Amino acid sequence: MKSTKKTKKTKHSAGSQGAREQTPAAADRVLTTLREAGINVGDRVLVVAGTTVDWLEIVLGTIKAGAVVVPCMPTVTAS
Repeated sequence: MKSTKKTKKTKHSAGSQGAREQTPAAADRVLTTLREAGINVGDRVLVVAGTTVDWLEIVLGTIKAGAVVVPCMPTVTAS
């Protein structure tokens, strides 16, 4: 199935403080960034990142936006 939607590139740094209290606020910043980029409910968002606190914040913000997370782990190889 081929998607006809345009790809929107968004670069976001949620911050790497990692404190539990800061994660919800960082996820809200991601949500705001995605909305400003035109991401809507049901859109797919490719997340290319390692397993860090930033990754978690970006995934949570994407879920809050109602978008679908498409994770891509660049450190995973075929072997």
